Amino acid sequence: MSTSGDPDVAAREMDMFRLMMRTTFLTGQVPLGKEIEMRDRFSQYSFDLFEQTQDPSYLQDAIKHLEVILRRLPETSPNLPEYLDTLSYYRISEYQVTDSARPLEKAVELSSRAKKEATKRDLQHQSPITYRKILSNLGYAQSHRWGAGNRPQDLDDAIMNGRELVHITPRSDESYRQAVLNLSSRLRMRYNKNHDTEDYEAFMQCLNELLDDSSGPSHDKTRPYVLIQLGEIAHSKFSREKSWADLDVAIEHHTAAVELMGHREEKRESVLSKLCQMLGDRYDKTKDLSDGEKVISYSTLRVTSIPPSHPAYGSYLCTHMRYVRALVHDLTSMSRIAELVQSSSKLLDLMPKTHERYETCIWLLGDVLADQYILSGSPDDLMTFLKNAEVMGRLHNERARRRGEAESNNHKISWLQDELKRVLNAPKDNTIRAMACQQLRGFFKTACEENGIPNAAIVFWNQQGLRLKVYAEAIEANETHTEAEMEARVKKRLRRNEVAKQAEDERRRKNPWKVEEYKTEFGLRKLDIDPINEKIFFDIPGIVQDLFGYKDIRPLSIEDFVQQELQLEAETRAQETSEGRFPNPSLCRICRKVMIMVPLDDGSGFRWNPKLEFKPYGNFQQLFMRKSCAVCHLILELISDHSTGSLHRRLAAIDSEVQGTALTPVTLDSGDEVLQVSYGLREVGSLRILGDANDTGHQVVPISRLKKLISNCDHNHGEQCNGPALGGTLSKQIPMLQIDVVDECLIETTTAVRYFALSYVWGAVDMSKTLKANLGGRLMKGGLRVNALPKVIQDAIVFTKAFGERYLWVDALCIVQDDEDSKQRDIQQMDIVYSKAYVTIVALSGFDANAGLAGVRPNSRTPQEVHTVSISDNSFSLEYNPESDNKQDVRIAASPRTCALVLDTSKWNSRGWTYQERILSKRCLYFSQDTAYFQCRREVLDEFGNQESKQGPAMSVLANPLSQLTGIDYLKGDAEIRATFATYRSLVEQYTTRELTFGGDILHAFAGIWATLNPYMPGESICGLPTAFFDLALLWTLAPPVQRREHKVIGLEVASSRFPDPQKCPSWAWAGFVGGVEYRLLYNDERPFPKPMVTDYRIFNNDRLFWIRSRNPVLKDQKARLLAQTTVQEITDANKELAVGLKDLGPLVLQFEAFVVPLFTFKIGTNQEQLSNPDHVHATGRTTVCRLYDQNGKHCGIIFDMLASTPNLDASANPSLVGIVKYEETSRPYLGPKRVEGNITLFDSDVYPTVDEGSGLVDAFVVSWGDTGIAERITVARVHARAWENAQPVKQHVALG
Repeated sequence: MSTSGDPDVAAREMDMFRLMMRTTFLTGQVPLGKEIEMRDRFSQYSFDLFEQTQDPSYLQDAIKHLEVILRRLPETSPNLPEYLDTLSYYRISEYQVTDSARPLEKAVELSSRAKKEATKRDLQHQSPITYRKILSNLGYAQSHRWGAGNRPQDLDDAIMNGRELVHITPRSDESYRQAVLNLSSRLRMRYNKNHDTEDYEAFMQCLNELLDDSSGPSHDKTRPYVLIQLGEIAHSKFSREKSWADLDVAIEHHTAAVELMGHREEKRESVLSKLCQMLGDRYDKTKDLSDGEKVISYSTLRVTSIPPSHPAYGSYLCTHMRYVRALVHDLTSMSRIAELVQSSSKLLDLMPKTHERYETCIWLLGDVLADQYILSGSPDDLMTFLKNAEVMGRLHNERARRRGEAESNNHKISWLQDELKRVLNAPKDNTIRAMACQQLRGFFKTACEENGIPNAAIVFWNQQGLRLKVYAEAIEANETHTEAEMEARVKKRLRRNEVAKQAEDERRRKNPWKVEEYKTEFGLRKLDIDPINEKIFFDIPGIVQDLFGYKDIRPLSIEDFVQQELQLEAETRAQETSEGRFPNPSLCRICRKVMIMVPLDDGSGFRWNPKLEFKPYGNFQQLFMRKSCAVCHLILELISDHSTGSLHRRLAAIDSEVQGTALTPVTLDSGDEVLQVSYGLREVGSLRILGDANDTGHQVVPISRLKKLISNCDHNHGEQCNGPALGGTLSKQIPMLQIDVVDECLIETTTAVRYFALSYVWGAVDMSKTLKANLGGRLMKGGLRVNALPKVIQDAIVFTKAFGERYLWVDALCIVQDDEDSKQRDIQQMDIVYSKAYVTIVALSGFDANAGLAGVRPNSRTPQEVHTVSISDNSFSLEYNPESDNKQDVRIAASPRTCALVLDTSKWNSRGWTYQERILSKRCLYFSQDTAYFQCRREVLDEFGNQESKQGPAMSVLANPLSQLTGIDYLKGDAEIRATFATYRSLVEQYTTRELTFGGDILHAFAGIWATLNPYMPGESICGLPTAFFDLALLWTLAPPVQRREHKVIGLEVASSRFPDPQKCPSWAWAGFVGGVEYRLLYNDERPFPKPMVTDYRIFNNDRLFWIRSRNPVLKDQKARLLAQTTVQEITDANKELAVGLKDLGPLVLQFEAFVVPLFTFKIGTNQEQLSNPDHVHATGRTTVCRLYDQNGKHCGIIFDMLASTPNLDASANPSLVGIVKYEETSRPYLGPKRVEGNITLFDSDVYPTVDEGSGLVDAFVVSWGDTGIAERITVARVHARAWENAQPVKQHVALG
């Protein structure tokens, strides 16, 4: 392999090598040793390219191939320590690129393991260079992890490893000085932290040794770093004592270090960053422009040191733009400002427009352009600012549309530009033009000062747009006026507009009318934009009438509809026959009219008509009436539930106005042309015209193809699919029984071996369980008696053996069912079993274990349905003349139905226990009645390799929320916490829709999921709610139909103490109800988390206090600010004040102080508004809301499922609202949950502010009070903060059971 200096050539070479590697390994014929050698070379090549280009994709390639090597490499390999160390080094590089904690964690883990394996192999003596390299990387990773997370032990360990490295490295070795330098850096960091004089003395000893030894090339390499150490000491002293002389020394040392460092030096970017920071501090103090210019110079070097594709480019440029803004604010030289604007714009132009920091950089450039215009007064500079503001507004609105938020009035910026152009079109000596330009600067400056630069353009238009119009009109009329006359004109126009507004207000007062919120301006029903594909629904009755032959589109009875369709088909055929044509009996009138197929140019066959797009094709009922048509019949196959023959329930839930079929011709990567079928704006599959090349009819599952899909995932999907199992408890190996499919017996082994697992539904069949009595016999070769096993287990054994694997895990056989101790141990470890499985086989067909795996045995699954359409004489109108000798048979088939639709109607997918089996598995093979599907953490494909569309109608059925955890460690602060809670939220929403044979297992079957989540959510789970986000987790809503769970629940824990007996779940936990749960109140965007209104929640029982302290947004410590803290205390005489005001009300009663408002302070609307299904904005969900009204009848909030869950609630129950969290005032309006027509209005905006002062929200429980004083949670509500305050809430003690 060669590494070309040309990035384009290198990229082409890399693409070629990637393809070669992928295809080579997919054959499965490469010996292990050869594979490792090839991956090793490719990894080194990729890393070399990364160092040359700083393109992170090359680094990811290098990491991916080393990870595969480590998965394949035997534990006893002598090369294991070196590979671990190299991967650690690559992870450190990844950390430097991403500034994320996750690569650093992995680097420490890998280096620690490398040291351990090196010690086992005595590499200190056998290969001292390798051992020293391992020590160096380990110390580096530990010291950086200390810097990122401030773990004292990391720095202590890094110093210990550094001292060992200095001790064993020969002084004559070139690496000795670097080892001393690294040790000195760590000693300095610990001294700065602890101020231990021993560390300072050791640091100075290292530094003096480096300064005294000033010979040789190693001195030249380490000299900059010695200067950096001296500079850091000086800066640390400046930070403590605020002596500006120390800052000068620090700047001097860092400046000298930068001058000595090469452009590719590893630390150069961080040194430049520190130098800019220090110069910036001095500039803020002295306002010496030379310091400001130095900041810009060094910051420019830092930005240009990496390519724009580098992940850090955005953050570097943002920082640079802030430095530019600070300097421009103090400059008076217009030429220098223009230079800075030009250079900054060039750097911004290089930045990818999709970068997350792009919008921020545009905003910062806007600040600079505003200062430029205010200083120059040039209208050209104002126009430049407005163009930038328009881009900024467009970016904001694109983001707002993605999040379903309110958009800004960006069109006003366009209007402002248009009016300004009208003024500027006048000659420069025009007096009115000069007058306007002179006034504009003052108005603009005021708008910036009072409203902020980002809002200045729109505010400017609102305040001065009319003035600009008046001036433009005068200029275009070639008029001449004095300033006073123009002012009078403006005032006259303002008065005229005000009079018109007053007249309109009076008309509305005399003729009150209610705005119909969910209708368009033309009176038609409004339908929301689909956020998945950004498609919108249009009402096109004219096209529908013409295509379908309808005389009108009035609603019809079923009988009339059937009669109409039959009559239209008969009339159309009769008309075509009378015209001398031969209507094709295999096609309906619609397919014939749109010419569903067209002849190929060479006359050799037919293809799909490329002009079919945007033609409506009918809903399910219309298609059903045309089911004798070959095409329509196949479309029905894609959208029907095959067990009932009706429209699939996911599609049936779509709003009737959106339901309908659309056909789009598409050319696949393979070159095949297919007819993509969408229903309700979502893709459901495709139709193919079959030839020899793409005839896909098989009645046996194609094992070779499935092997390729799995092999591709195993070899090419990297850590996402092949990394360690998620969660701390899933990383260990456990002992287990497995089926040896070759010897047909059970075998004692561990999860370390490669094995398949089976996931299926037992049902009421004889499972031939393993018991203590037959275990011994089953451990003997041939002892399983496979023919006596349920059919699904037989088929799984046959399939595993045919696949070339040896081991299979099946719960009925691999858990000793009458050994209670081992059974409970194994059940609690099922999460580990499925997460460690190489592949999980899933039986989707049937209702019990005798359904088998369709396609494993010959003729065991439904054959593919193929329809033949005979066409005569290459007819464009697709005619068929039975007397013609020139005819062609066109064979048409549908693609397999989408996996999501098949999964959604399976019995297996409805069961609670199978949920964790699916989401914890790294790979699943689903066996349906007619097709096999493959799913990993990256993709979903059918057995032919066709990828499932992400715009399907039921993709949430396939979604695995746990896959989000792999990227969470790359996030920080609020973003990390938000993503973690979003994962929990999705898991709960999916899991609670499942069924359990025994309802008391609701938490037991969720335990494996919690084990995976727990490392990402510090604390514990109480009744399924994580204490780390306790207040947020309490705000679930019910999706009817629901009922109280009467079963007592197994596995309840409080304060890490498991109840010996099952307990009934409290009303505040979702586990206390049977039915789906949703978290509808929580926003998914970057808004700050709501603030807790309850400071802590307590459970007091048997002199034991379980205490959840709520998140505290004002604390500096991030963990305390973002996560709740839990403690458990035994109450004694010494600390009994902690339990003051608490009663022993039992182990599951929450006690807390909260603000409470009687519910009937508000009026509850009787009209229930149904929310959209979370999966599909145009599908009606089960959740409803009612509106809340204040005492003046003004809409002030919403309440969830009030009438559905508590139809008889009245004042005797003393229902109350209990405040839980509060959203602060906002600059972006809070939107309500979605219904099919759009977002539900939260409150009357004429009375309650939507933005700025007074625009907050309160989320509250609705509770009813029992005779014992213990409240029961009923539902949740959202109330405008001002309405909440007007209701005069009272703080009181709440006991919630």
